Amino acid sequence: MLKELLQGGESDTVEFKTSFGREAMETLAAFVNARGGTLIIGVNDAKKVVGVSLSPQSLQQWINQVKTITAPAIVPEAEMVRHRGKEVVLFWVPAYPVKPVSLQGRTISASTAPIT
Repeated sequence: MLKELLQGGESDTVEFKTSFGREAMETLAAFVNARGGTLIIGVNDAKKVVGVSLSPQSLQQWINQVKTITAPAIVPEAEMVRHRGKEVVLFWVPAYPVKPVSLQGRTISASTAPIT
C-alpha cells in the first residue's frame, strides 16, 4: 500500500510530512472535514522516504495528541511501516459525519490547512 501511495503522490486525500507536529494534526483535521485521507509521516514532498524515529510509545502518543487537540475528537487509525530500512507512519481518517471538526477551537478546512 505504501508503494502505491508514494507513486500516486500528494492529492486532496494523501499528504506527506517529514515529521509529526501541528501541521500534521491540521492536515488530519482538514481530511475529516473533507473526504477523509491518508497522512504519511516520514516522507518529503519529493516522495522520498526519510523515515522517522519512533519509541515504542510514539505512535500512541501521537494518536493521543490528535484526540486531545481536536473537537469532536479525531481518533485516527495508525500503523508503523518499514520501507527500505526506514520507519514511516501512516494515519488514516474517514470524513467525519459531525462537522466541522476543530483544532484548538479553530476550524480547519482543505483551504486553510498548510499544504507543504
